[in-house]
Amino acid sequence: MNYVWVNKKSIDNFLDVLPQDLIENPDNICICACDDNGNGCGAICYSLMDNQIDILWLYTAREKRRQGIATALLDKLFEIMSLSGEIYPVSARFEPYSDEGVYSFFMSCSKMETEFSHDRFYVSPKEVRGAKLPPGADKDEFDKREFFSLPETVEQNILLKLRKEQGFIIADYRDFTADAVPELCRCIMRGDELLDLIFIRKRPDGNLELSFLYSENSKGLMELLTTTAWDIEEMFPNAKLVFDAVTEESAAMAGKLFPWTVPVPVYEAQF
Repeated sequence: MNYVWVNKKSIDNFLDVLPQDLIENPDNICICACDDNGNGCGAICYSLMDNQIDILWLYTAREKRRQGIATALLDKLFEIMSLSGEIYPVSARFEPYSDEGVYSFFMSCSKMETEFSHDRFYVSPKEVRGAKLPPGADKDEFDKREFFSLPETVEQNILLKLRKEQGFIIADYRDFTADAVPELCRCIMRGDELLDLIFIRKRPDGNLELSFLYSENSKGLMELLTTTAWDIEEMFPNAKLVFDAVTEESAAMAGKLFPWTVPVPVYEAQF
């Protein structure tokens, strides 16, 4: 088995096993396993952020499965990590229904411990638009604005507020802006005071991630979501909104915002 570092110049040779979107992010490290003819048999892609390795992609071509390729790629990652002289936590998150091969691999992998992590909600814009505003909500009372159009001082004050009240990591925000859809990142303000906020960014799978919610007024938050849904249908007609309920607070919020949606379980493997 041969291993190849994949970059923008060589990605065309490995599109069968590795999505191009992963290569375009300069923070990602992508490795392909090849046979003696140079054909891609499988791939692993990971990022090293905040002293933690996140496995973003682990895939073996279907005709090459059950030959130890995924295990070999995982071993290659651990080998690279050991050569660095540092031992970082390694994790991978996945859905059991997106690729049964990935689910089966990690559930049986002795090198990593796998357990349920959280629920993920996939919501169509049409479903969001069909939701009713809470009783008594008057659309005219909401001062909706694009977050990135706010004055820089107001934007920074909001980020500090989110860090203090919600534990928002400002360093993550800088990374988030690279994939953000600016015209869909919106807030409701009372003067310079934040009431509600949604951050939306593009995902490699073509969907949109509802990556952060903040609400002091549930009526306003629902209004943000419903009006934004119209624009999503126009700009990204085939996309769904994805929301990860990773905390008790976010799970409770998802239950109120998307009561009609059956969540998808997400599992996490850790080393």
